[in-house]
Amino acid sequence: DFLRTSAACFVSTRGGIYRTSGGGWNWSLVTGSGTSVYSLYADSVSSELFAGTMPGLLHSTDGGASWGSYGTGLPFQMYAVQALTRGHNGTMLAGLPGPGVFRSTDAGAHWAKRTAGILAQDIRTLAADAAGNLYAGTECGLLFRTTDGGATWDSLFNISCAIRQFSIAGQKVYFGTQGTGVRMSTDGGNTFSTNSICDGVSQIISALAGNPSGGALFIGTGQGAYRTTNDGAVWTRINKGLVDSNVTALIVTPTG
Repeated sequence: DFLRTSAACFVSTRGGIYRTSGGGWNWSLVTGSGTSVYSLYADSVSSELFAGTMPGLLHSTDGGASWGSYGTGLPFQMYAVQALTRGHNGTMLAGLPGPGVFRSTDAGAHWAKRTAGILAQDIRTLAADAAGNLYAGTECGLLFRTTDGGATWDSLFNISCAIRQFSIAGQKVYFGTQGTGVRMSTDGGNTFSTNSICDGVSQIISALAGNPSGGALFIGTGQGAYRTTNDGAVWTRINKGLVDSNVTALIVTPTG
């Protein structure tokens, strides 16, 4: 995973979290070596940072300079925290492949399982929209949404292959898959396009990112990165300068 804050950038690896504040020229390990980190999340309100790992949830209150174990109620020792997000009412969600979705209403200090309505528990990705709705995507291709902070969930879509990432801009909800490209909703997730919006580019999407205020949408594939400014009508390959065209993570700055 890749995370950018106003002060630094972070990458998660199977050996820990690395931090740079110098434009990427130098990276420093800021967690214990050997810690497998699967997800990163920055709270835009409190500036706290969270990391999902196999042995537990990590938490930082000093901009990522130091990290410590945090929270109770998650089955840490058996499952990795694959996804983290936060709704606009302060509710935090954690996704684990196996147990499903867990919710915290006290900024991650305590967690409880909340899977009413979720038919598959192999959660891989989570996201929140501006209206306060929360979305969950699974390894088996099921898409769920909650409008009550995670208490109950409704099934929205079944794509029959892994859902890896979300990108949300207003009423537009995009998700990338490992076999059927990118699907799009223009009505806040109520309905989704039957066909991929990136046909002819790649159907295996390893990264997806867009600006929350709208504009360009970016995808990462095994053949490089692509950009569209018209919801997939035209895609432009943007690989100049890439030494490795296997793009596995993308992030869009506030300026696009």
